[in-house]
Formats: sequence, C-alpha cells, structure tokens
Amino acid sequence: MSENIIWIILLLAALAALLLACRFSGKVAPFPQQNSDADRGPVAEDDDPRTELLSLNLRLRKAGLPAQWVTPCEHVIDQLMTLLPEVARVSDGSSDLHWTVNRIATNYLPVRCVGPFLDLPASARPEQAPAYLGNLAVLSEELQKVSELLRRRDIREFQIKSDFLKHRFSQG
Repeated sequence: MSENIIWIILLLAALAALLLACRFSGKVAPFPQQNSDADRGPVAEDDDPRTELLSLNLRLRKAGLPAQWVTPCEHVIDQLMTLLPEVARVSDGSSDLHWTVNRIATNYLPVRCVGPFLDLPASARPEQAPAYLGNLAVLSEELQKVSELLRRRDIREFQIKSDFLKHRFSQG
C-alpha cells in the first residue's frame, strides 16, 4: 500500500499543476475526440461498467466491514454510477475521458484499490485502512472535479483532466 501513497503525492502534484493551468484557461468548446479506438484498447459494446460497480458493492457488503470502511467506497461507487452515463452522453462514448472513467469503474476501483484491501486478512486491515481510505478520498475528489468539468464544458480543462486521469488510474 506504500506505493499508493506515492501515487497520491504524484496525484496532488499533478492536481496543483492542473489547477494552475486551468487558472489561465477559460475557453469553452465542444468535447474532442482525440484518440482512435485502437489507442483505448478493446471494450465490448455490451459491457456496462455499472454492473462491475454493483458487484463490487455487493462484495463490499458481504465482507462485513465496518461502516467507516464501507461508506467512503459506496460514495465513490455512487459518484461513478452518476458520472458514467453523463460522460457517455457528453462524449458520445468516444473520448479519452469516457474510456478512463469506465476503466476506473471496471479496473482501478475494484481491482487495484478495493480488491487488495478486501483480500487482506481481517487482522491486517486496520493497519492498511488509512491508505485505503486515502485512495478513496483522492478518487472521490477527482470524480467530483470531473463532474464539475462536465457541467462547465471547459475544453482545455477537459483535455488536461482526461490525460491526467488516463495516466493516473488506467495503468496496470
């Protein structure tokens, strides 16, 4: 989990750079369609990332974790459940941000963040809980910023956020 702390520090540094870049932008335009489908990897049309989120929520509940460990994850799941259709609608399913938010819902959150925590022995979870909760907090904050970005439709910020999320949450 110490690797996650490094990622959080890098995320905060990138976020500071993003905020600085956004301060000097302000142009509004339609959302871009930059990369080809080959750049994004295979995605089956019938795959719904919300199904993965529902499965994750069920797994989380079945684990019998204390509420202070379940509630933050459920908040992120709720954010993604709301954000996924909005991103798909605005980007017509063809932008980097659409692919990345889907990837967060199907890979990063269930496989790289929550899964390893749930796979720990119950006795090891309290020691790892701060890193787990920190990762969820950072992810929640980033998803909130994506939601705000979509409301404003700021094209420059959209491109920066798309690239940032793609590199931060989609590797591995």
